[in-house]
Amino acid sequence: MRLVSIFLNELKGLGPYWGIWLKVLGLLNFIVPIFLIYHPMAQITLLIFLLQAVFMLFLFSVYGFVPLLGLAHFGWFILLYILFQNVALVGEQNLIFRCWFFTLIIANSISLVIDVYDVGRFFLK
Repeated sequence: MRLVSIFLNELKGLGPYWGIWLKVLGLLNFIVPIFLIYHPMAQITLLIFLLQAVFMLFLFSVYGFVPLLGLAHFGWFILLYILFQNVALVGEQNLIFRCWFFTLIIANSISLVIDVYDVGRFFLK
C-alpha cells in the first residue's frame, strides 16, 4: 500500500494538465467500465486497466518514476485491436455506450503515442 501512495505522490508532481489527463484516462478505463460492466467491451477494458496498473506498480518498484512506466500501457494495443474489431456492433448500443467507446479509442490512442515516445526516449538515452 505504501508503494501505491508513493506512486500517487509522484503523479501529483507532474502538474495540473497531466493530472487532468490521467483522471480522464482513469475515468474512461476504470470508472465508466464499472458502470457498463454488463458489456464484454467494458469488462475487457477494466481487466486490461487493472493488469496494466499492477504492471506499472511493478515497473515503478524496480525503476522508479521514469518514462519506462509507459510500457505498462502497451496492453492498450490489445484493447484497441479488440475495440476496432467490434466497431460494427457499437451501433446497436445506447448513446452513452457509443460515446464512451469512441472516446476511449481516441484517448487511449493519444496516450499510446505519448507512451511510445516516452519509452523510446528512455531506451535511446
